[in-house]
Amino acid sequence: MLDIITSAGFCRKNYLGKEIPAGAGVIFSLGALAVSPLFLFALSGRLIEKSAIFLLTLIVYTLLGLMDDCWGEQKSRGFKGHIKSLIEGRPTTGAVKALGGGLAALYIAVLIYAESGSLIMIPLDALALALSVNTFNLLDLRPGRAGKVYLASAAVLIILFSSSPPVVFLALTAGSLAAYLPADLKGRAMMGDAGANALGAVMGLSVVWLFSVETKAVYLLALAAVNIISEKYSLTGIIASNRMLNYIDMLGRNRK
Repeated sequence: MLDIITSAGFCRKNYLGKEIPAGAGVIFSLGALAVSPLFLFALSGRLIEKSAIFLLTLIVYTLLGLMDDCWGEQKSRGFKGHIKSLIEGRPTTGAVKALGGGLAALYIAVLIYAESGSLIMIPLDALALALSVNTFNLLDLRPGRAGKVYLASAAVLIILFSSSPPVVFLALTAGSLAAYLPADLKGRAMMGDAGANALGAVMGLSVVWLFSVETKAVYLLALAAVNIISEKYSLTGIIASNRMLNYIDMLGRNRK
């Protein structure tokens, strides 16, 4: 995939100014599609319905992120900047992505409601999904950062909910990510919004399926805090100022 992206000339400058293949996070969706015929044979009952929702969610958010990777510009940054541009009649790909992502989250929450029958959970589930996607986008400002957070979070959830079938989707995406991550860490490729969106969507969907109402509320508060802080302060600056966080952030990364 990296050879295909490079041959197509779809390269962007990373934070060091080096031209590398962009939007490489499409491999997470392609990986899921490639193995879906295999794992569907091992699934039964309601988990097959969940697999359809999983693939739909993954593909929709990947495409929204890829749109921003392809056509996005950096003049309006942050959620407030994109919304301001939209109100002023100058829509950005970031605004379209945010609006499309919110509507997609609501639609997927309705699909999950149809599966679970809990009407009150629709807004809570939609928020969990949308905020997860946006948070992973905020994390994807340095090589490997979003990937490390996903793998660590997925490992914890798989251990805690090992008897719950939906963890198979977390593990499936973690497999694709683990194969891709070395290229990201070494600065040979960037997952872009296509990849960050995908990781956030899978994490958010897993939270929706695995967490209790109370735990979801705590999760939402934590993500809301991160998103609010990021509007005023640089997450990269905050991480760099903390010795432990900075060590983890730099782990495995090409420092040149």
